[in-house]
Amino acid sequence: MKHFTLDPQWLASDLDDPCEAETFAEIALCIAGEPLARLEDPVDGSLSEGTRVPALPLALGLAQRWWRLLFEPEKRSDRRTEAKHRLDVLTPGYVFPPLALWSGGDDAILARLMTLDPRFQRVRFTLPDRAEPWYLERTPVEACLAAFVDGVIARLSPACAGELRDAWGRVQQSRADAAEAAWCMSAGRLGFDPYDAATPDIDSAAGGLETGVFAQLSEAATWDELPEACQWVAAKQPLLAKASTIDLAGLGAFPQSDPDDHPAHQGYQAAVWLRQRLGREHPRDVIRELIGACAPDRGTGPAMVQGLTHQRGTGVAALVRARDDAQARFRLCHAVFLAWETASGEYQVVSTAKTRRQQAARAFAAEVLAPTPLLRERTTGDVRPKAAEVESWADDFGTTPHVVQEQLWNRLRLTAHSPA
Repeated sequence: MKHFTLDPQWLASDLDDPCEAETFAEIALCIAGEPLARLEDPVDGSLSEGTRVPALPLALGLAQRWWRLLFEPEKRSDRRTEAKHRLDVLTPGYVFPPLALWSGGDDAILARLMTLDPRFQRVRFTLPDRAEPWYLERTPVEACLAAFVDGVIARLSPACAGELRDAWGRVQQSRADAAEAAWCMSAGRLGFDPYDAATPDIDSAAGGLETGVFAQLSEAATWDELPEACQWVAAKQPLLAKASTIDLAGLGAFPQSDPDDHPAHQGYQAAVWLRQRLGREHPRDVIRELIGACAPDRGTGPAMVQGLTHQRGTGVAALVRARDDAQARFRLCHAVFLAWETASGEYQVVSTAKTRRQQAARAFAAEVLAPTPLLRERTTGDVRPKAAEVESWADDFGTTPHVVQEQLWNRLRLTAHSPA
């Protein structure tokens, strides 16, 4: 398990602000035991694995942003949205690791290093060379952040603790009430502050959809996109009663992985297991054995919602929206993964959400339709395949050149030559 720690070592301080002085600390932010920043003082050459900052602004920011910070998935990449998830934004005027936290779904937190803002960098500040995010188990991360806020409150005198104590008390009260916590999580998924009077009536947007379905839609859609997404799902649910059923009984129990395993690896491992269970390797054979002749919905719909599944005993009814058969195969594999992995008997939404489960499902579909062993057989070392070869392999596998290209890079670190 990749542990997340936010460890303050309290220090004496002569800061002008007495409240910040009470919480001055060297704070080491670590994942899997590795510090996310190393600092070197240019004057004396001393090294540190923590940054020296007043902890009060960071704790207050965590309390005020709790629900959005931990429950909103990464939907957009604009700077304004990004700033609401960066921890260094909560330590203005000080250097702090530029780590952003996003929801990775019900059981996961996605942690990503962002670009460092060097404007206040008076020491040499180095970060790990890492482009991939970490996927962390949600419960330990929440417990770590809560302990940090509690620790800061314990350091403060009554005159300084008021604002933080009030903000954190409100969060604690909400967390202790199941119904209120559910409302706050719904608001957070959509990027709203549940305590702001301007936050819209989110429950009314769900209409008659089940709570779980609405939560999945909220992970994929923005508030403005949500009405169309809800309408599409509500219209398609009755059609699932007539949809063909994909039998999952022969797949056995879903191959479990570590809670903080990267979703690409989880999806890959599940596809390997599937091929072994079916005794098939070629994508067209796997699809024929697994999915049969399920037909896609050729209609239009919201871009972020691509399909819907519902389990019936050991089978799953799946309806996906696709422009052609190749896209339908990918989305049906995506749907199979969701039903197989959750085994809940509930509706599952096939979506573009960047949650751990949805990303693992896409990795599963890619590995089923463009298997790494077959790609390895058709390539030589680090020789880049030609575009015509990629198109030929995609046609043979029954998928798109894009899926093959993604697999070549993600699994073999190869890119295809551009067409002449």
